[in-house]
Amino acid sequence: MDMSPRPDGLPLPRVRDATEVAIADLVASGIGLQRGFLDEETRLALLHRVLEQAQLEREQGVAEVSPTGTASEMRFSQEGDGVLPFQAVSFLPNKGRVFIDVLADTRFATISDAVFGGVPWYVAQQTATIVRKGAAGQVIHTDQQAWPFLTPRPVMFNAVLCLTDFEPDMGSTRFVPQSPGTHPPRIARNERTGLVGNVDALEPQAIALPAGSLAMWDGNVWHGQGASVSSRDRVGIIITFVMHMVRAQDDYVAMLHDDVYASLDDHERRLLGFEVHYEYAGRVSPRNSADRRSNTNFNYPFVPELRRGNGARAVPAGSLRIAHPDLQAARI
Repeated sequence: MDMSPRPDGLPLPRVRDATEVAIADLVASGIGLQRGFLDEETRLALLHRVLEQAQLEREQGVAEVSPTGTASEMRFSQEGDGVLPFQAVSFLPNKGRVFIDVLADTRFATISDAVFGGVPWYVAQQTATIVRKGAAGQVIHTDQQAWPFLTPRPVMFNAVLCLTDFEPDMGSTRFVPQSPGTHPPRIARNERTGLVGNVDALEPQAIALPAGSLAMWDGNVWHGQGASVSSRDRVGIIITFVMHMVRAQDDYVAMLHDDVYASLDDHERRLLGFEVHYEYAGRVSPRNSADRRSNTNFNYPFVPELRRGNGARAVPAGSLRIAHPDLQAARI
């Protein structure tokens, strides 16, 4: 399947049948697309687990949702919300063995080694997203936009498992890939609307992939979620891989003793890594229902693996997310 040409004259890669060919595209152009990555049994198992978890999180008032349908305006669900146009199911390794099993697929190790040139790597996050009719288009950005400098090769990349079809009318990912060494797109907050948007006029191209496909792009590629006008829900799992050094040398969030944590004020917790930046980097989720650890500027609920009839209950955080200064400064 040939895609439309990029505005800079370089074509988007074709959708491939073989992982090794999609990897070659990813390394060469920053984008790799493969149909048939998931077998049907695995796809259905993942889809069922995501949808069941998402529904129960809504029922228990702990769902991460967006009334406008964009990931930059997330909050926790409230009574009377109904089904909103965008929902995320975060921290997937805590929500079903099937999510850990897919992370262990050896093809991801092959892809990561190719992208990072043999540099050690790890999984930074695994999140499911559900995009419904009415979801707005996302600002075009790069995943390395938080870096204040360009890197000669990507230090991160995303792999998206398409659990349903990804079609343009369903808000499939749009790309405006650029040649290597191109600075990220300019982004600013519109003073009239208060919303963050692109400064320059762009002509992104939306991908079309059948259910079971894999979409990959590196951290320097221009992209963003499209707007959904379809009655069909678009469901996917986003897995982010990063080079090993994109983390603290000592992981105090994981290892700090409870009595020491309890003695810290917010400034001291920020020093030790408990603050979220750019909406996602450094998120802390409670390890059990009694765990009081949280980010200094976000407050996540405790959400276990929820299955109909298993009796597991989430514990709401008691407060909604709050806006982060990074977003107020028109950065994503």
